[in-house]
Amino acid sequence: MDFDHSLNTAIKKLRQALCDDKKKPRFVETLPKRGYRFLVGVKRPAPSSAPREIPVAAPATAQEAAVSRWVGRVAKVCCDDGVSFSVVPIDEAASAERQRLDAANDDVGLSLLIASQRLIMLPVGTPVRIIEVHQAHARCHARVLEGEHYGKTALLPLKLLAESEELGSVRGPRQWNLVS
Repeated sequence: MDFDHSLNTAIKKLRQALCDDKKKPRFVETLPKRGYRFLVGVKRPAPSSAPREIPVAAPATAQEAAVSRWVGRVAKVCCDDGVSFSVVPIDEAASAERQRLDAANDDVGLSLLIASQRLIMLPVGTPVRIIEVHQAHARCHARVLEGEHYGKTALLPLKLLAESEELGSVRGPRQWNLVS
């Protein structure tokens, strides 16, 4: 019974991460009373002691090169002033809506954004993987790697991120320097 529940939970999280729909699956199909089946081929990586490098187009400027180095890395959410969590939007539209609600001091509207999960609360220390960096706006899109919002994408200000060693300990409260 516990195994079935754990398996169902794992498949649900996998579907969330792959943006797969259980009614019209593209990757994982449910076989009633039997289990699950992958709909696409699954390949094992070739055994190698060195990590495989994926070729990426060369950045046009030194600034772009510095920014692109952070894509794919793991960071941890940090907050100033001893706050134990951060409330962050899931996308640009939620960010714009939050700015409007903040300007109007509309706490009810903010509560509704949180209830609809367009704003999510991430505890300090939550690991995230950087997907895309927007240097001009000093923020990034990141995938949540643990907790209640596992698998979701959030739009995080860069000042809320501390360096992490692939889910290891944070190397201090130092914020990311994208100009180096």
